[in-house]
Amino acid sequence: MALTKVLTGGIADDAVDNTKLDLASNYAFTGTVTGAGHIVQSIFASTSSEVSTSSSSHTDTGLSGTITPTSASNKILITVFQNGVYKDGGAASGMQLRLLRGSTTISTLAQRAGGDNGSSSSYGIVATQSIGTVGVSFLDTPNTTSATTYKTTFNSQSNAASTYCQVYSCDSTIVLQEIAT
Repeated sequence: MALTKVLTGGIADDAVDNTKLDLASNYAFTGTVTGAGHIVQSIFASTSSEVSTSSSSHTDTGLSGTITPTSASNKILITVFQNGVYKDGGAASGMQLRLLRGSTTISTLAQRAGGDNGSSSSYGIVATQSIGTVGVSFLDTPNTTSATTYKTTFNSQSNAASTYCQVYSCDSTIVLQEIAT
């Protein structure tokens, strides 16, 4: 890392990339950051539309984001907060949530979210569960400079009762950050 010097108007990096922390402008950074590990671009997307399924086939949650990497060697850091995750009592096996790049599963966020781990009738309770939030941070190497879509899907593992995402219109979010290599 370059040496840092204190200037009258703020703190500046050693003229390598002209990055400056301007104390007079609400501590805003100016200039260009270069080198491996820096964030090239960030994309944010969200949805609050409630979706449900009672099928073991995967269904889109409605949460997706698209990023176009500037270099095929760069990585994409995906951060997902899938909120309002809920299952009905008859979905004893819970739900599975996946993260996909295009149509390829790259991460399983939950295998049995809200699974009963036993028969609800033996405990004398209804096994309806509001799981809340399922999240993931995943570093992907898409090896492309083409527009790339990331999304989440879910199912009802028991193929019997309803599972939900964004129940009661909770906001789910996805952030895609291109990381220079």
